Amino acid sequence: MLRFLSYLAVMLLLSVICSTVYASHNRAGEITYAWLYGSTYQITVITYTKADSQADRCELEVFWGDGDRDTLLRSNGDSNTVCGLNVGEGVIVGTNIRRNEYVGVHTYPGPGVYRITMLDPNRNAEVTNMQDSFNTPFFIFLTFMIGTGPNGLDTNGGPMILNPPIDEACSDKLFIHNAGAYDIEGDSISYVMNKCYEGQDPTAPFDLWTALGYITPPDVTIDPVTGDLIWDTPPPISGVNDPTLGGRGFDEYNICFEILEWRNGVIVSRVQRDMQITVWACENDPPVVFAPDTCVLAGSTLTIPVAASDPNNSSASLTLTASGGPMVLTNSPATFTVLPPSPTQANGELNWQTNCSHVRKQPYSVNFKVEDNDPEVSLVGIETVAITVIAPAPANPTSSPSGNNITVSWDKSICTNAIGYKIYRRNGSFTGTIECPCETGVPGFAGYNLLATVQGVNTLTYKDNNNGAGLIHGVDYCYRIVASFADGAESCASVETCSQLTLDVPIITHVSVGTTSTSSGIDTVIWAMPKLLDDSIQFTGPYRYDIYRSNGFDFSTGSTLVASTPTDTVLQDTDTLYIDSGLDTETGPHAYQIMLYSGSDTVGATHIASSIFLSIAPYDNRLDLAWQVNVPWNNAEYFIYRLNNVTLNFDLIDSTSSRFYSDSGLVNGAEYCYFVKSVGSYSVTGIVNPIINYSQESCEIPQDRTPPCPPTLVVTPNCLLNENTLSWNNPNNSCADDVKYYNVYYTPILGGDLELLQSVSPAVQTSLLLENLSSIAGCYAITAVDSANNESVLSDSACVDNCPIYALPNVFNPDGNGLNDFFVPCGCDECGCPEDKYKFVDRIDLKIFNRWGQLVFETTDPDINWDGKYFRNGQDVAQGVYYYVCEVFMIRLTGIETKTLTGFVHVLGENPANTN
Repeated sequence: MLRFLSYLAVMLLLSVICSTVYASHNRAGEITYAWLYGSTYQITVITYTKADSQADRCELEVFWGDGDRDTLLRSNGDSNTVCGLNVGEGVIVGTNIRRNEYVGVHTYPGPGVYRITMLDPNRNAEVTNMQDSFNTPFFIFLTFMIGTGPNGLDTNGGPMILNPPIDEACSDKLFIHNAGAYDIEGDSISYVMNKCYEGQDPTAPFDLWTALGYITPPDVTIDPVTGDLIWDTPPPISGVNDPTLGGRGFDEYNICFEILEWRNGVIVSRVQRDMQITVWACENDPPVVFAPDTCVLAGSTLTIPVAASDPNNSSASLTLTASGGPMVLTNSPATFTVLPPSPTQANGELNWQTNCSHVRKQPYSVNFKVEDNDPEVSLVGIETVAITVIAPAPANPTSSPSGNNITVSWDKSICTNAIGYKIYRRNGSFTGTIECPCETGVPGFAGYNLLATVQGVNTLTYKDNNNGAGLIHGVDYCYRIVASFADGAESCASVETCSQLTLDVPIITHVSVGTTSTSSGIDTVIWAMPKLLDDSIQFTGPYRYDIYRSNGFDFSTGSTLVASTPTDTVLQDTDTLYIDSGLDTETGPHAYQIMLYSGSDTVGATHIASSIFLSIAPYDNRLDLAWQVNVPWNNAEYFIYRLNNVTLNFDLIDSTSSRFYSDSGLVNGAEYCYFVKSVGSYSVTGIVNPIINYSQESCEIPQDRTPPCPPTLVVTPNCLLNENTLSWNNPNNSCADDVKYYNVYYTPILGGDLELLQSVSPAVQTSLLLENLSSIAGCYAITAVDSANNESVLSDSACVDNCPIYALPNVFNPDGNGLNDFFVPCGCDECGCPEDKYKFVDRIDLKIFNRWGQLVFETTDPDINWDGKYFRNGQDVAQGVYYYVCEVFMIRLTGIETKTLTGFVHVLGENPANTN
């Protein structure tokens, strides 16, 4: 009621603005906003009205969303004395269309989400997709966020909307419209269809607003990215407006959608556009316009050719225009030039001298619009083009090694509004092409990983030490640099620069299992001598290698010294080999590291390298092979070998680039043995290539450990017969092949623990009848069990409930003649109840009173069997009417539920009253 009174007060207030005339006139409109300073914002309410309406509004009231309201004067058009006020009179923009602007400024109390609303009686009459639009107030709104912090929402302004919400269409012809929203701050814009709302209490919560009587026309869609609103196609003119029957020849539709402004994945404003489309009965076809999406490097001049044609009109009659963000920039805006038409098409050209201030993540949208100027109904065609302005790549990247680090450097970005740089790295050079400017950053297909991000446009170096672990010798490290910007935009990727560490330490190349055993296993370890030393004068020898080993899956260090070469070892070009024997190579891998000494000085160490350790998991007719390995080189491919039990040789069965292989089609119960061979290399020259190593041999027996999929269960209850029928599908027909039987589980109450009810076999039996149940209520689930006794997970529960029956008669005659001598629950003969006297009743609590409220009988037995005697002395009660209260405890799926029966029973007969 309060909301209704508030709404009524608003309506009465608005009805006296400018004029006492209460007439329909609103066609379309929206509200936009801009930040001024602090928490002060300016809004513009834009409405399109019927120019001939007497309900011209020289002022409108807005509700600011924080409890305040203001009356705004119309500001556009020539100043004139309208409604007794010296205000703008609006601007006539079409036949019977007036454009009105109302500008207001408001200071908000602080951060928050605010919804600005405007309500004005009324819409124009005879809107086709609204009920009684003449008496429907016009209602538009804007929601926006004021915030603080990194999003910068305390200074945010909303999108500009460049194209008006008034348009025309022909019935049965494709219609397209674009609002042309542009955000000067580079925030993302998206679009979503919405309802057109009726006039409401403007202060009511949003979820209480309604759109009664409004229907969105079918086949209307909006592209969430480009904003192209397409109606495919407007229907024929309604009968009342059919020009052949004397009608006006057009229908008017209102369509509403929201323009959403996004920043960092958060919606920061929503503008409701309420637009009107006039659909004419005409044969004109809309023109079409062609222009391509494109991208451009900042600093370059962009030229986009535009062409338009029309199947019904000559090219000379077409009007070609352009609108969009690039056209309204203050810094080097784009220009559009109409060129001389050809015989078949109109021509134009967009030119834009871009610069670094135009770089942003969000593409710019330009709407190229062609109007056919048809004398009957002028139609338009729209092509929405996305233009991405991308910063040039940082120039002259270089990389130089020092110790186990590489320092990368590059030139400062020519776009000084960059906030920093991203450094990408990959092992080995990328031989493909990264397109520029249409590919920003480093695409995933190039195989680079983001290594680091540095802040500041003047930060021009980065030291890569592999997060403190040091880089690996023998690897060619390649880098690309990308400039980054505040809104998430990225420049093109720089050219590649590659470096490798100086080969001044030993390079390990092999850790290969030679013999598989728990006690006499053998690993073969091979390494190459250093190709260069940092200081040949310092490290003059004699030299010695120490071989370190770690056991198990600790690949972080070689912890145990297992051998040393002689102290007078001479470094040679040939690789050094060490055979490590007496090992357990069957149950775990080993990792090795080689240290080089010159006298008592440490020259350097290899990186740690491990043997390949193969694990096998058994499944039904399948073995899954997986292996672990940690090496400093790149293993490009693995070859899988399986023992041939006939030839007793290992046969190559397949290869893979991953560390997993599934060998299927095997026989359960038979043993299969495997080993894996790796083939890899370092990415620099001068080191053995390819590098080949072997895993241990491992054997396993496939067995069925995979449970079948669960059946789908359906329970059909029968209350009359007290039975449930369970039915399910046979998984052998879809997702299994060896299901043998089923286990049926049951709980009598909802949420109870399921317990095994019974097993059903064979698998072809897919139903079960449960008869003579005391209660049909309960939840059932089923599992399938296969030949290896693997049981599936439980199916989804299927629950059914009882349909309890309990009714009492209203008369009985305890005269001893054997007919109706007892007060009992009634069957079908007495009460029209089902054949059972009662069903699914656990117990009752019955009390019977005489007319003075004195208790004469009570029982908890559902059969009752009251013979009309007073319970205290066994004497017959007097004939007459007695009142009863009966609590019935019914067996239900949720447990015992209580139902209260109250009523009267008439005791017949000539027995004397006796209640003493």
